[in-house]
Amino acid sequence: MGSKSIFAGVVLLSTICFVACESTARILTKDGRTNTMRLISTNGVNLIKLTNNLYAGQCEITNGDYKVFLKAIARDPQRLCANMVDTSVWAKYKYAEPLVKHYWQWSEFNDYPVVGITWQAANDYCRWLSEQSDVYSYRLPTEQEWKLMVAEPNAKGMDLPCPDGYSEEYGAFCFNFWAVDSMNNTACDGGYFTVRADAYWTNINGFLNLHGNVAEMTGDNNVCKGGGWYDKYEDCSMYTQKQYTLPSAEVGFRVVATKRF
Repeated sequence: MGSKSIFAGVVLLSTICFVACESTARILTKDGRTNTMRLISTNGVNLIKLTNNLYAGQCEITNGDYKVFLKAIARDPQRLCANMVDTSVWAKYKYAEPLVKHYWQWSEFNDYPVVGITWQAANDYCRWLSEQSDVYSYRLPTEQEWKLMVAEPNAKGMDLPCPDGYSEEYGAFCFNFWAVDSMNNTACDGGYFTVRADAYWTNINGFLNLHGNVAEMTGDNNVCKGGGWYDKYEDCSMYTQKQYTLPSAEVGFRVVATKRF
């Protein structure tokens, strides 16, 4: 697949479980800073507080998350059919033929972001997730809410210590975008296609893979944010909007949540 990726520095300190499971985590960023934050784990999703009553998923929704959803709705054949993953989305990419069979089916990819679904399916996942909770309502973020997750954007709209996507100091790329050595046909950034949803490092607020890996759907069907593994560096800026033909191997999603009381 690709060369090694850089994994997030998150150290859990303590856990308190009430309606949801709350953990205190120390965030270790790529540039050496630390921040202590609260992770609220509920219905299989780690949430981070953004504003007074707005929480956002720390990671992109994974294949494993989505499999739980499909299993839960399996008794409704019509709903199940409408939400199935289209594995053929990988067929158009060079060297990705094995992913047509393996990316969704193999458990080794359970921690990778789910792709190959429609915008309507992502919304239905959020509705189902809301049905599982007495406390939180889930949905796709608006574009402005998505931008709130980017803690310290530089002039290029990147929430990273390395403004050009590559850190000379650490000798590594900071996120998963289309950085391919055309001479050797290898991925320079650690991922020729997608990487795990917890790969690379968090920003100072604790979010993972806001830039790259997969572009992320928003509540507007025409707007995706953050760019993905097949996008150029500049397309991963928080200031950039991109439209894709869904379903796509380049697009996934993360959720936001609000408390009902």
